[in-house]
Amino acid sequence: MNGNRGGHGPPLPFMSERGAKISFRSVSLTYHSTQSSTQAIDRVSFDVAPSTFVAVVGPSGCGKTTLLKLVAGLLRPTEGEVFVDEEKVTRPLKIVGMAFQNASLLPWRTALGNVLLPLEIVQPYARQLRQKKADFVRRAQELLSTVGLAGFESYYPWQLSGGMQQRVSLCRALIHGPKILLLDEPFGALDAFTREELWLVLQRVWLDLGPTVLLVTHDLREAVFLATTVYVMSSRPGRIVGERVVQFNYPRDLELSYSAQFTELVHALRVNMAKEQREDL
Repeated sequence: MNGNRGGHGPPLPFMSERGAKISFRSVSLTYHSTQSSTQAIDRVSFDVAPSTFVAVVGPSGCGKTTLLKLVAGLLRPTEGEVFVDEEKVTRPLKIVGMAFQNASLLPWRTALGNVLLPLEIVQPYARQLRQKKADFVRRAQELLSTVGLAGFESYYPWQLSGGMQQRVSLCRALIHGPKILLLDEPFGALDAFTREELWLVLQRVWLDLGPTVLLVTHDLREAVFLATTVYVMSSRPGRIVGERVVQFNYPRDLELSYSAQFTELVHALRVNMAKEQREDL
């Protein structure tokens, strides 16, 4: 674990004690249709160390979400290779949890029911759920408590605010104890105040549970606040054109985001992105 994290209590006992390493090796991917071909990413290479928090920023359409799908095994590279814990990714991985911009909760299920949903669908969890349902329910309740939703287990999505729905979505992504947490603009649809509140929730979850996190976002402040390292992508086809190590200690509070050092780093990333976009014109 990162020595700068500070004390945030031990991980929940059923969660991964350590995240997995992610490696991209000269990865390119081209989408083909009957009408045309579009190259999404071009020769992407970088590593994500176990249990670190990496953010990828870049303009819309640069291939950020494609990176997440490659790690999860939902897509195969056109060229190059993706590795997780030194094993080549060739199929969907069960050690991955994913959360998206839209919470996509089932409206007829409670918060607790939505968190448990993946365990009912995917083996071997579905078989384990039938055998030890009380244990899994307790796990889901502990997760909901971790993100500040104790007492809301029986609420339906329509009874929850957007921020609360995203907390449920995050718990659903974590219920099976993934070694890797993939986040695709999870707070992009929320207002600024709620978004910042959820930065703190996500930071606490990561510090407590220790998965490797790969976040893609347009929000440079979000990237700098949460991440150990920020990668900058160019316009499509996406390439890695910048890397910034974020030196601020954990846990981070929101006052940090108003400091001169924080603002300087955000500005440097913005300049890096703007430079690449000008060169692409």
